[in-house]
Amino acid sequence: MRFFERNVPRELKDRKQWVAYFKETDPNVSHVGKVMISPVTAHHARSNEPSDWSDFMAAERFAYSMKRMDGLAFVLTQGIVFIDIDHSIDGSGQLSQLATKLLAEFPGTYAERSCSGHGIHILLKGKLPEGCMKRNDEIGLEMYDTKRFCCITGDIIAGRSELLDYSEKAAQV
Repeated sequence: MRFFERNVPRELKDRKQWVAYFKETDPNVSHVGKVMISPVTAHHARSNEPSDWSDFMAAERFAYSMKRMDGLAFVLTQGIVFIDIDHSIDGSGQLSQLATKLLAEFPGTYAERSCSGHGIHILLKGKLPEGCMKRNDEIGLEMYDTKRFCCITGDIIAGRSELLDYSEKAAQV
């Protein structure tokens, strides 16, 4: 399990919104799925059930004690926006135009490589507007602020280790 705990923002670690996950491959699907497991029950975790979630340290202990876990995931509830940009880092480490644009749009806030190493996660304080499009598979972009999990790697990009408040910008997305 490759996880850079020291890089995860304290503000995320302080919330009791953590679960573990393992990767699951399906030969009929081109992407790797992730199965969320509750550190509390050791069964499937639900994004709408707080009793399935634990604090960061308990989730980390659970993940390390289970041989099948690949990492930790944070459950989105309110106040944190998660932006997931797939296939945004090429083999030479160059960022896609979309990734470059979004990193510039939200300068300094927490950003990390995704589990695959080829995507980027951006997390910031804020709330998405009601009814905004949250997924565009054509360009490989997803944005969520509630009832989702986001796998956290702690593999930060360019020193972006703080969760910054972009409430006004997020509300205009």
